[in-house]
Amino acid sequence: MKIIEINASSPYRAFIGRGVSSLLCDAILEKCPEAKQIAIVSDDNVFPLYGEKTKDRLTAAGYET
Repeated sequence: MKIIEINASSPYRAFIGRGVSSLLCDAILEKCPEAKQIAIVSDDNVFPLYGEKTKDRLTAAGYET
């Protein structure tokens, strides 16, 4: 897995690599423990590949997407 630091107006880290979606719920819990609703932002290329799986993973963890 590769971690890239994004220096935007609100800096954040991007995780790139095989299997990183399995870390998604833990990362959200660490960063935003009170979160109940999650928005998935994607594009027409990536969402067909990972969107539904990501949504299902978040829903199973108790988040509203």
